Amino acid sequence: MQKEKAPSPLEAELTTEWSPEGRMLQILGSLTDAERKALDSVFAKIEAKNSDPSMRSTRIYSYEWLAATLTKHGHPITKHQVRAYMKRTRKKTS
Repeated sequence: MQKEKAPSPLEAELTTEWSPEGRMLQILGSLTDAERKALDSVFAKIEAKNSDPSMRSTRIYSYEWLAATLTKHGHPITKHQVRAYMKRTRKKTS
């Protein structure tokens, strides 16, 4: 019998539900292609909003809004997990 290889520390962190990347990867894996494209568009809008001071007062396209929307549709996640995921994995816009 072959022993299963233990996951690397990075793999272990990325696959745990409490990790921002792990939780978002679980959600992304359960979405359809169209839903993934829509989510990518929302990420871009959040990034644009965060880089444009005139848009900061709007609540739509915020970390809170995205977390609430995903949770409402059966993908529980916190605004902190969304924010951490985006800060660590998304390209900076400038």
